[in-house]
Amino acid sequence: MNVNESDALGVNRRDFLKSGSFATLMTMLGGVQLLAETNAPPAGEIKAPLPKISVGVIGLGAWGREILRVLGALEQSNVVAICDTYGPFLRRNSTAAPGATQVEDYNAILNNKEIKAVVVATPTHKHKDIVVAALKAGIARLLRSPARQHGRGCTRHCHRGPRR
Repeated sequence: MNVNESDALGVNRRDFLKSGSFATLMTMLGGVQLLAETNAPPAGEIKAPLPKISVGVIGLGAWGREILRVLGALEQSNVVAICDTYGPFLRRNSTAAPGATQVEDYNAILNNKEIKAVVVATPTHKHKDIVVAALKAGIARLLRSPARQHGRGCTRHCHRGPRR
């Protein structure tokens, strides 16, 4: 292969090394000032904090644990209930949601008027019943589901939801 031959991106090795070496040298000498943009509001403008949303998580398998971890890191979420039919999953995830009610029946979460949103992270074949029950309860829901698994059931989920 010829040293000056260009690859698929139109950059050859020699030009890449020259450019990279020059940029490194200029940075070390202070000739290139690197500034990061800040997203901080101006000094006089302070944003009001967003209200916390009470969330329930149904299903604590691999996806449910990851979703629970992310919700725990968000300032706007407050996980108030976790649900799984397998007891060891409930015990394992109790530290990720301290203070959350642990239940084995998802209806306990759907009947809790404090909960405004629910995440359904159960095996695919259980989604339909849980989502329909959440729709009837008027709870906002997040469902990650392969559409082909449900076929016409997906359309029924959409039509049962409240119109906005």
